Formats: sequence, C-alpha cells, structure tokens
Amino acid sequence: MKHQTPFRFKQFEVRHDCCAMKVNTDGVLLGAWCNVAGINSALDIGTGSGVIALMLAQRGIAAVEAIELDGDAAAQAQENFLASKWAAKLTGHHTALQQFRPNSPYDLIVSNPPFFENAYKTPLANRNLARHNDTLPLVDLMVFAAQWLALQGKLALVLPTDMAKMAKKAALIQGLYLVHICYIKGSVGGETKRVLLSFGRSNEEPIVTHLAIETAPLIYTDDYKALTKDFYLAF
Repeated sequence: MKHQTPFRFKQFEVRHDCCAMKVNTDGVLLGAWCNVAGINSALDIGTGSGVIALMLAQRGIAAVEAIELDGDAAAQAQENFLASKWAAKLTGHHTALQQFRPNSPYDLIVSNPPFFENAYKTPLANRNLARHNDTLPLVDLMVFAAQWLALQGKLALVLPTDMAKMAKKAALIQGLYLVHICYIKGSVGGETKRVLLSFGRSNEEPIVTHLAIETAPLIYTDDYKALTKDFYLAF
C-alpha cells in the first residue's frame, strides 16, 4: 500500500509514495552530516525521493544535481524539487550512474547507496533496485568519484558498519582517502550499525567521531538533535 502523506520537514516536504525506499534516518543523517563549507556544486547519486538533494539545497549549495535509475522515483524527485523553494538550484536526471556524463566536476558527491549483496530479493523490482547493489556497486561509485570530484572535492556515503573496510579499500584503489568517519549507534550503549564516511584526494589522518541517536525509545540525544534540528519538525 502506498504512503500518500508527504514527509514534512521544516522548510520542505517530500512525497515518496512512488519510491521503493521511503524517507529514512540514513539519508537524513547523510544530508545533515556532510561538510558543505565552501561547496558550490553537488551530486546526489541514487537520489530516490530527492530528500538528500533537497537538504543540500537548503544548506546553501548553489547547484545540486541528482541522478536516479528508477523512473517512478526519478519523476517524483523532480516533482519534489519543483515544489521546493530551491527549484532553480536542483536538477534531476533519470539515468544510471554508469551512463551519466556530467558537464563539470563536483565539489561534493553524496550517496545513500543500495548495499545488499547476494541477498534474498523480493518480487518487487523497484524495491530490489533501491536495496541491492547490482546496479550501483561501490566500485562504480568510487571510479566515478575519482573522475568527477574537483581537486578539493569530497565523497560522502552512509553505509552499514561492516562495509566500511570494503569502501575504504575500493576508494584507495582510485586514489581517494578516508578523511572523516562517524560511527552511528541507534541508542547509547547499542551496537554501531551505520557509518558516515567522507573521502577526499589528500592522504591525511582521518577524523573519527561517534553519534548515538537515542538515549531511550523516542528520547533523542542532544548530538542527534543538534545535527538534524534544521530539518526535523520535532526539534
């Protein structure tokens, strides 16, 4: 059954009833966490509903492009872009990463990529596309980023914790180095299940940070509220 009610943020709303993957914590974390200081252009790979691209536009990036392979999701992302106050900043493309040819390098590339590998697939083709990495493997992400990041540009990803080593290895092969990693826990004292990763071209000691989302069910930590307060209505 489709969700007809849009997800409302402080400055925009996201319709996601035509998207296999709905607005979720992973995407919001990435959109709020990635460093946008000095960033003029950005690309969101696998944008889905367009939520991360919209967040980047709200954060002041002058030109934000987004690509999405699924036709229904790409169309809905474009609708969300046009309905926002940043429509002039946002450009959507219905295409696969492997066929996408940008006009110029980006200061920032972000992705909340599908990460299931060799896992059970549902009968729903669009959900499999959004969740499984058949069409968007990490290697392809890294190859693209190495080619299309500006000299001082950054690649930011959100991934399951157990994929961090694989991502670092794939990046290193392409001459990209980890510059910041943030370990995410669902609750204080819980397991680290996600990582936020930022890669760049300079080989430096990476910054390591940690973030817990809740202290108890629906009781959010001050750090999480501080990170997302410009977006979530509850904060």
